[in-house]
Amino acid sequence: MLIIAGSLRELDFEQLAQVYDYERNDAAEFYDYLSQCFFTVKGSVYCLWQVEGHYRSALRLEPYQDGLLLTGLETAPQWRRRGYAKGLMGAVLQWLGGDSHRKIYSHIRFDNKPSLAVHQRCGFRRIMDYAVLLDGTVSSQIGTFLCTLGASV
Repeated sequence: MLIIAGSLRELDFEQLAQVYDYERNDAAEFYDYLSQCFFTVKGSVYCLWQVEGHYRSALRLEPYQDGLLLTGLETAPQWRRRGYAKGLMGAVLQWLGGDSHRKIYSHIRFDNKPSLAVHQRCGFRRIMDYAVLLDGTVSSQIGTFLCTLGASV
């Protein structure tokens, strides 16, 4: 089941930290990032795939250029390679289908083969061999990928 959270209080933070396999100190930094940075940006949402009451996969969407940027795609380690990331991305793209944002971007490290494969299966195509990150820095180890809503997933 797809869950869309527009604020930190709408999340089960403990379950979210487990998806990312964060230890206690990392989880505290992640909480601070979400509360002080991510959720302070208007239009940012957390998207979660929940099965049997537990988060299996998660991703973030935030405003970027002329669309949205998909970041933080992750599946809990014990649930990987079972289609949860693809299910989440497909549900999110369908949910966004009626939104005014027509373009969904994602930055993916070239050495992250599982993420590259999931993105390709969900209709993303590489449009640049580098990425302009949200802080304005440029990385040549990360590519920019685009999915135009309405494309088959």
